[in-house]
Amino acid sequence: VHPDVWGPVILQDLDRTELELAAKAGDKYSYKELDEFTDLIARSLGGVQQASKHERKGVIPEEIYIDYSQERVASYGFQPSKLADVLQSYNIPMAAGFMEAGGKMIYLTPNGKYNSVQAINDTIIGTAADGSPVYLRDMAIVSRGYQSPARYLNYYTGKNAAGELQRSRAITVAISMRDREKIAEFGRGIDERITALKTVL
Repeated sequence: VHPDVWGPVILQDLDRTELELAAKAGDKYSYKELDEFTDLIARSLGGVQQASKHERKGVIPEEIYIDYSQERVASYGFQPSKLADVLQSYNIPMAAGFMEAGGKMIYLTPNGKYNSVQAINDTIIGTAADGSPVYLRDMAIVSRGYQSPARYLNYYTGKNAAGELQRSRAITVAISMRDREKIAEFGRGIDERITALKTVL
C-alpha cells in the first residue's frame, strides 16, 4: 500500500513508465502477452521426450498498486496502517498441513482470498458512523501494473521488414536436454513441437 496524494499522480507515473518501456523495447506484444505465449511454449517444449526441464527469463511480474490520500482515509476515521492490516488479514494464506513424498516434507499452503482487482476493491475496511460498510474503493484507487522499476529486462534484436535493426522486449525460453539423450533427436523433437505451436500461436 503506497501512501501518496489522492489522484492520478502514481497512475500517470505508471503510464509514463509503460510508454518509456514501449518506446525502447517495441510494442508488438505486451508483457502480459509475452508471458502467456512463452508459458505455453515452455510447457509444450518441456513435454518433448528428450527434455529434462524448462525455464523462462525476462518475465516481468505484475503488481497491484493501491494509491490513497491520508486525508481521505482519515476522513473515514481510519489510520493508513489499518488498510494494510485488513488487506493482509484477508489475503494471508494459512498453512493447511504437510505431506511426505520421496523422503521430502512438502508444506501445503492454499492461495489467499484475492484473485482480482475487483476483489480487492470490494474489501470491507470497516463501518462508517452510520453503520454502513466502508469499502476500499471508497478511499483508494486500486490498479494493476508491472513491477516498476523492473528488476530484470530482456530484449531481442532483429531486423524489421525494412532490414533495419530493431530491439524488442522479449522473454527467453530455455529447454534442457536429459542426460544421455542424442542431440539430433532432441532437436527434431523441439522442431516438431515448434511447428505444431505455430498453428496455435
